[in-house]
Amino acid sequence: IKVKGGRLLLNLDTGALGELRVGLLDRNGKPLPGFSADACDYVESNSTGAVVTWGGKSDLSALQGKEVRLEFKSNRTKLYSFRFE
Repeated sequence: IKVKGGRLLLNLDTGALGELRVGLLDRNGKPLPGFSADACDYVESNSTGAVVTWGGKSDLSALQGKEVRLEFKSNRTKLYSFRFE
């Protein structure tokens, strides 16, 4: 997927006990430095625009126009959509 925005937003429902993390990977499936799923802050919400952060930061401007793969790690979560904005 091509990054076409400065941050990643999710439409999801983690319920009472759910959580989700997102990793950004290169074409070969290797995590991009600073954007691995392990570095991602847990998203725990019911939202149509939850902002994903890595170490408290959401800025993806350095990745604008680049192609990435997304890795979703979740527990008890319903992910409906995602978007770069």
